[in-house]
Amino acid sequence: MVGPLFFLMIMLTLPAARGGDFSARRDAISSGVHGRFGYLQAIAFYLLGACSLVFAAAVWDELPGPLGVTAAILLALWDMGGILCGLWPIDAEGAPTTWAGRAHLTAAISAFVFVLAGMFFATFAFRAKDSSSFWPVSFGFAIAALVAFLVSGVAQQRTSWGGLAQRVFIVVVLGWMMVAAVQT
Repeated sequence: MVGPLFFLMIMLTLPAARGGDFSARRDAISSGVHGRFGYLQAIAFYLLGACSLVFAAAVWDELPGPLGVTAAILLALWDMGGILCGLWPIDAEGAPTTWAGRAHLTAAISAFVFVLAGMFFATFAFRAKDSSSFWPVSFGFAIAALVAFLVSGVAQQRTSWGGLAQRVFIVVVLGWMMVAAVQT
C-alpha cells in the first residue's frame, strides 16, 4: 500500500508544486522528473516498483495455478517497467530525442500493457478460486483500466488532455492493486 499511495500523492501534488510549467491535464506523469522536485517523481517510480513486486509475490502465493502465475509474472514485469522509468528519464518537451528517452517510453508502454494483461489474468484467477467473490470487482477495474488506457493513447496523440487521461489510467490501476491487496 505504501508504494501506490506515495506514487499517487506525488502524481497528484507535483503539478501544483511546480506551478505553471507542468500541467496535470497536458503533461505525462513521467515529465514530472524535469524541473523543481523532479527527484520526487523518480523516487516514486522506484518505490512503486519495489512495493509492487511485493504485491506480485502475493498474487503468486494466493492465486496458484497457471492463471495466477501468469498474472504474477505480468505484474512483476509492470513493476520492472516502473523501476526502468525511474532509471531512464523521459526526454524534456522540445529537447532532442535520446536513447534514455526512447527506452523510457518503451518501458512505460510495455509496463502499461503488462499491468492490463496482469489485471485480466488475476481476475480470471480470482474467478477460478472457489472462495473468491472478488472477481466481478476485479473485472470492473480491469475494464475501466482498459478503457482509460485506450482513451489515454488517443488523448496523447490528438488532444491536450493526455496527461489527465494517463493519470486516470494510473489511478484505476493503483486502486485495483490496493483493493486486490486486501483480497490476496
